[in-house]
Amino acid sequence: MRTLTEHRADCQAVEFHPFGDLLGSGSVDSSVKVWDLRQKTCIQTYHGHEGGVKVIRFSPDGKWVVSGGVDGVVKVGALVFRFLAPPNTEMLMPNTPQ
Repeated sequence: MRTLTEHRADCQAVEFHPFGDLLGSGSVDSSVKVWDLRQKTCIQTYHGHEGGVKVIRFSPDGKWVVSGGVDGVVKVGALVFRFLAPPNTEMLMPNTPQ
């Protein structure tokens, strides 16, 4: 068993990504995090709920994460494409400093 720690409060919702390599978590700290299970790291964090996150789901195609909070709001966020590409796929990414 592994422990993933970056939330500042208890997690109330978890969901496996349809591709199996990612996990989503929603917390009382009002954040949603997407984890790379192979690397054991958080790869994306979403904020915006005015209270805890009660439910998290991924779209069937794996491109979107949806969360519902105690604030009665549903949030939809796009996942970063580079994390969803099949292995050994050459990606065109914007220029970034090395």
